[in-house]
Amino acid sequence: MATAAGEDTVWIGFMDIVPVIGTVKRAVELVLAVYNGKKAVVKEKEKAIENIVKESLKKHVKKRPDKPAAAAFSGIENVIEIRKETIAEHVKKGSKREQNLQLQLMQKRDRKE
Repeated sequence: MATAAGEDTVWIGFMDIVPVIGTVKRAVELVLAVYNGKKAVVKEKEKAIENIVKESLKKHVKKRPDKPAAAAFSGIENVIEIRKETIAEHVKKGSKREQNLQLQLMQKRDRKE
């Protein structure tokens, strides 16, 4: 998503109907990976977060160049970058989408029984 990078945006994903919101994409992805039981992705995200922490600790010693844009594939499908002022709108929209999916799954399960 092409938005104004920096302090104006956050990352959002959903655990069923519960929103996960954060300013660090890899942290949001880590929470969702743990929730979804994706062990390989959890290990990858933990390493990435460790590197972020190490880099931020080095920041006062030397300035690092701007990082390239986030990779297209992150291992987590439902994490998007949004502007901070649209958080409530996206939470409402995402929660409704998840509730509809859960309702459809319950209806399919009821038909099978």
